[in-house]
Formats: sequence, C-alpha cells, structure tokens
Amino acid sequence: MFKNFRGLKQEVNDNMGVLTVSMASLRDAYGVDRLGKIVIENISKELAGEGLKHYPTPLPLYQHLNARIYVHGSRVEEIIESVLANTEDANEMLLGDEILRESATGEDTQLLNKVRKLVCR
Repeated sequence: MFKNFRGLKQEVNDNMGVLTVSMASLRDAYGVDRLGKIVIENISKELAGEGLKHYPTPLPLYQHLNARIYVHGSRVEEIIESVLANTEDANEMLLGDEILRESATGEDTQLLNKVRKLVCR
C-alpha cells in the first residue's frame, strides 16, 4: 500500500482525504519493529509534517488497531472534528452543528453518514 509517509499522503489524497490504516502499517512506514510511546509520538510528528492528522489521539499502541488519517485543513477534518467536539463552549458546539448540517444537506452527505457510522459505534 505505502512504504513511507509521503506514500501514505498520496494514498490519503487518492481516497478523498481520508484513509483508515493499521498501526502496523504506520509502524512499518516509520521503519521500526515495535510501537511504543515515543514511536507513536514520532509517527504523529511525521504525519503532521506531511500535512496529515489522525484519530484517535494519541495513536494506539497496538499494531492490530487502526487509525484514521486525514488531510489537515480539509472538509473531512472539519466534519471529523465537528463530530468529535466535546466542549462546554456553546458557540463552538453550535459552529460544529452548522458544519454538520451543511455537510448533511450538500455533497458531503454520504461522507457524513460514513463518519457517523464509524465514530458512533
């Protein structure tokens, strides 16, 4: 699939800005044999260096678990972060609601439904 973080970025872009990958594949792209706290922190930094974000945060420590990788500054990021928002700031929550409403009524409806199914399991 991908051998390094540049290749991962290309895969994410080829998949409309979002891609779920195993931690084992991220570990391999980083070039180590084992995941650990420092390794996942460094993987996060590598992803950020490529303009990518991830969910969950922090990344899982187990190779058999998955992470969702998405493009920073994208519509996908807006949707994911709106769904995940958990704040006492009512204005921030209302803004997130508006992003979700716009997505539900526009071209992003199918993407939003998929995100809901994945996040709300």
